[in-house]
Amino acid sequence: MGRVATLDGIRTIAVSLVFLFHLGIPVFSGGYLGVDVFFVLSGFLITTLLLQEIVVHGKVNLPRFWARRMSRLIPAALLLLIVVGLWAAVAAPAYRRPALGADLLWSLFYVGNWHFITSTSYFAFDGTTSPLMHLWSLAVEEQFYVFWPLILQVLAVLLASMSPGRHARRDVPGAQRASSVSVMAIAGVLAVISASVMLYVFLRAGADRAYMGTDAKVFEPLIGALCAAALLRPSVSSFATKYARLLMWIGLAGLAAAVAFLGGKHGPNPVYFFGGAVLTAAAVASLVVGASRVDQNSGLAKVFSNSVMTYLGRISYGIYLWHWPWTVWLLPHGTFDAQKALVVVVATLVSSMLSYHLVEMPLRSGRCREARSVSVLGVGAAAMAATCALPVVLGGTPWYAGHGVVVASGATKVMVVGDSVPMQLFGSLAEAGEKRQVPVINGSHGGCGASGAITANPDGSPFNPGVVALGGDEDPTCVSVKDEQKRQLEVEKPTVVVWWSRYEYADFIGADGKPLRAKDPGYREAQKAVLDSAIERLTAGGATVVVVRPEPTGERTAQGCSPDQNDMEGLCAAFLVRLRFQDEVRRQWIELLEEKVLHDTRLRMVSISDVFCRSDNNPCDDRLPLSSGGSFPPPGDAVARPDGSHFAAAARDRVAEVLLERVMGSLPPRREN
Repeated sequence: MGRVATLDGIRTIAVSLVFLFHLGIPVFSGGYLGVDVFFVLSGFLITTLLLQEIVVHGKVNLPRFWARRMSRLIPAALLLLIVVGLWAAVAAPAYRRPALGADLLWSLFYVGNWHFITSTSYFAFDGTTSPLMHLWSLAVEEQFYVFWPLILQVLAVLLASMSPGRHARRDVPGAQRASSVSVMAIAGVLAVISASVMLYVFLRAGADRAYMGTDAKVFEPLIGALCAAALLRPSVSSFATKYARLLMWIGLAGLAAAVAFLGGKHGPNPVYFFGGAVLTAAAVASLVVGASRVDQNSGLAKVFSNSVMTYLGRISYGIYLWHWPWTVWLLPHGTFDAQKALVVVVATLVSSMLSYHLVEMPLRSGRCREARSVSVLGVGAAAMAATCALPVVLGGTPWYAGHGVVVASGATKVMVVGDSVPMQLFGSLAEAGEKRQVPVINGSHGGCGASGAITANPDGSPFNPGVVALGGDEDPTCVSVKDEQKRQLEVEKPTVVVWWSRYEYADFIGADGKPLRAKDPGYREAQKAVLDSAIERLTAGGATVVVVRPEPTGERTAQGCSPDQNDMEGLCAAFLVRLRFQDEVRRQWIELLEEKVLHDTRLRMVSISDVFCRSDNNPCDDRLPLSSGGSFPPPGDAVARPDGSHFAAAARDRVAEVLLERVMGSLPPRREN
C-alpha cells in the first residue's frame, strides 16, 4: 500500500486529540483516545504490508522489516532522548535526575510502558511528570512490531508446509484466502484475550496498569490487523470500497462520541475499560478502512487529504514526540493557560518540522541511503552511545538504585511516607530540600496509608486504590507498601521519616482478616497496634519519625453528599464521607498520636494546617490568600485544595517550604561522627 493521503488526515486527528488532552483543555478530557487511533491505524498498516509480502513471497523478510521500522522510528526518538537527557543533566532539579535517567534508559529500549506503570501515573499530572512518559505508547507499538511479525512468519511457514506448491504455481488468490482467514482468526482470538486482560487488570490494579500494559492494550492494533486481513477477501474489499464514505462517517461519529463521553476528571471514564475501548477501536477501524478505500476525489476525502492535514499527518510522529516535553516544561502543573499553550504549540511544530526535514527524511530518502556510509553509521553509533551514557551520568541505572543518595555523615536525609497528598506534593518538597541541601526521597503511595494497613470498603472487602508494586507486580490493596518502605529504608538510610497520612483513621482489615470499623470496640486498640508496628519498622535504622498532624478536610470534600452515604467510589466514597462528617474519628487518631509522641523519643509531631486553613473547624475554610502562614498567588477567591484534599499548584511550594521548615525545627540535635 502506497501512502494514502486520507490516512495522513487520520494521523492529524489522532495527534491533535492527544495534544489538546495534554494541554489540559477541559472539553478534551477524552483526547487520550488519540493514542487508540494511532494503535488501530498502525496495526492496520503494518499487517497490510506483512500480508502483501506473505502473499507474494510466501514469507516475511524479518530483518528488512525491522530495519525499516528502526530507520523510520529510532532517529527522531534518539534525538528526543538526547535533548531531554541534556536538559535533565543541565537544567532539571538535582533530585529529579536519577528518576529521569531511569526514564531515559527504559525508553531507549522501548520498554518504558512497564517502567512508567510502576513509577508514575499517566493521568495524575502533578508537576513532577517525566517529559518522556508519553513514550510508553511507542513502547507498546514497538513490542507489537517485534512479536506480531514473528507470529505471521510462523503462520506463513505453516501455510507453506500445508500447500507446498502454492507459491511455485503463483496461486495468489489461494494464498490470499488462506492468509486472510488465518490472520483474522489469530488476531480475533488475541484481541478478545487482550480486551479481557484490560478489564481484569483494571479491576485488580487500576487505570494506569490497564491503560499502559502491552497485554491489555494490544487488542487495538490487533483490531486494525484483523481489518487488514479481512480486506484481502475480494468481497470484503468490494464492500469497503462501495460504502467507504459511510464507513468513514460511522467511524467519525463513533470517535467523536467516545471523546465526548469517555473522558474523566482524573482519567478515563470507567466505561472505557468495560468495553468502551473496544467500541472506540471498532469505530476507528471503520474510519481507517473507509479512508483506505474511499474515492480520493470525494468531498470527505478532500477534507482529510487537504495540504494542511496531509503535512501535519506526515510530521505527526515528530509532533507526538515533541509536544509532551514542551508541555511538561512550559505547563508543569497541567493547568490550561492559553498563552503558554500557544507557545507549546509553536515550539512543538518548529521542533517537529526540523526533526522531519533534517533527521527523519534524510535517513529515509536517497540522501543517506546510498550504502549507509561509515560516517552515517558512526554518527548513529555515537548517538546511541551518548544516549546510553546519559542514564549513568544522571543516576538512573540499576547500580544507582542499589546505592541510593549518598550524604555526608551526620547530614539529614528525609523520606516521605503517606498517601496521595504528600505524593502529589513531593516535587515541591524535593525542591525545598534542595535549597536546604537536604535530600528528600518519596516513599508515599496514592490510596495507601503510611502504616501499610489495608483499608476496607463499606462491604468489608479490601479497598482497591490501583497500586502497582515494585517490579510491576499487581498490588491492588497496598500490601507491598511495607516491603517497599523496608527496601527504601535499607537502601537510602534516611535520618528522618515524615509521616503524612489519612488512611489510618479509615476502616481497615484487621490481623484476623476481618474488617474493623470505627464503631467497633476493638478499633482503637487495633489502630494502636498498627501504629506501634509501623513506628518500629520506620525507626529500625535509627530514623526519627515526624508525624504531620492530620489536617481538617477542605470544604469541597464530599460536597453535596449526605453523612450516611457509603458509595464504593466517586465523590461520595465512604472515606471521603468520613473525612467530612465523622471528624471525631480524626480527632481520636490525633489523641492517639499525641499520646505516642509524648512517650516515645523517636517521634515528633508538627502541624501545618494553619498555613491553609483559617481555623481547625472541619471542613475548614481553605480559601486563598490567608491571613496566617503567609499568602499564596493567585489572589482572590482561589481554593488551596480544589478537591478538599490535594493542593492546588499555586499552594504546593509554600506548603512544602513550611512543612520542611517545621520538620527540621522539630528534630533533636544530631551528633557528628
